[in-house]
Amino acid sequence: MEANWIRQRLWEHLNCLVPVYGEGDDAGNYTEVWLDNGEKLLDRRRVKTVLKALATYLGVSWRQQYTAWQDNGRRHLPPVVLGPEMALVPLRLRQPCNRDEGGTGYVVSSNVTRCNLT
Repeated sequence: MEANWIRQRLWEHLNCLVPVYGEGDDAGNYTEVWLDNGEKLLDRRRVKTVLKALATYLGVSWRQQYTAWQDNGRRHLPPVVLGPEMALVPLRLRQPCNRDEGGTGYVVSSNVTRCNLT
């Protein structure tokens, strides 16, 4: 699938980006792309790479997102604003097995209707 979902303008229907591990022989660190019609696409790149590719495609500077979120040298996970209708809010979705795998996913804030904590 890779970046095809971005070029096919499926990002207009994006609900969230979820970090997942592949299964079996294909045990990589991937991204599940959830769309508003319930479809889930597998992008074989990490969430951070997918997010950077989407921002680049939409003409948004990736580096610009961090400047307002630094507090005494500490970086917080920033929301990523990709346009007037799309702000991606970071959420910790899994405990990574290794340091470089990442456990953060992003949800489109305007698509959140409720939150169930379990």
